[in-house]
This record gives sequence, structure tokens and C-alpha cells, in this order.
Amino acid sequence: MSASCREIRVRLESATSGHHRRDIDVHLQDCADCARFASRLVAVRHALTGHHADVEPDAGFAGRVAARLRHDPADVLGWAAVRLLPATLVLLAALAWIAFQTTATPSDLLSESPTDDLLTWVVQNGNGSTP
Repeated sequence: MSASCREIRVRLESATSGHHRRDIDVHLQDCADCARFASRLVAVRHALTGHHADVEPDAGFAGRVAARLRHDPADVLGWAAVRLLPATLVLLAALAWIAFQTTATPSDLLSESPTDDLLTWVVQNGNGSTP
């Protein structure tokens, strides 16, 4: 689609008429794609003409929609806290169980270090033997 096709389609969609209408008619005679677009656009406009044209919402419609859209942030936070409470309790129990099962005393931590010399510990490759 060339730039002129885009321009013609924009003009067709905006339904402007006047001195540009001659340019549109000439282009539609030369371009089959734009002619198909124009005919489909006319068909859609014709189908939508009068479709529910007399339907208007009642006076309280806008107020009902606005009331449903407004939520107090505290309500949302409270709802989320209640929904997450069981998962929080399960996670807390699991972490407490792990903490009590793997409790290490400070003397255990000191005895696990291979040496007080960092360079020797790096050279021993972590398994107590020198490479």
C-alpha cells in the first residue's frame, strides 16, 4: 500500500467530502484494493446506520459504573491479606521447623573451618588436601 493509498483510506474513513472527493474517485478507479476498501466501508456504515440508534442508558447508569470502579485501597489490601494468611502461616511453620532442625552452635561453626589461614584454605581446594 503506497502512501497515497494510506492517505485515501484516511480520507474515506473520515468521511470528508469536497474538493478532495475528485482525487478519491480517480484513485478508486485506478486502485482495486482501495475500491474494495471503500465498498466494504460503505457496507459497514450502511449496516450500522440506525442500529440501536435510539437506545440510551438511564440517568443512573454513569453513577453505577463509577461506583463499581471506585474501590478503597484498604479494602483491596485487607482482601489480599486474608487470602495470603494461610500461605504465610504454612511458610512460617516450614521455616521454623527448618531453623530448629539445623541449629548450629558457635563451636560447631568454628570447628568446621579448615584453617585460620585463608591462603592455605584456598590452596587446599576445600577438601583438606593440597593440589
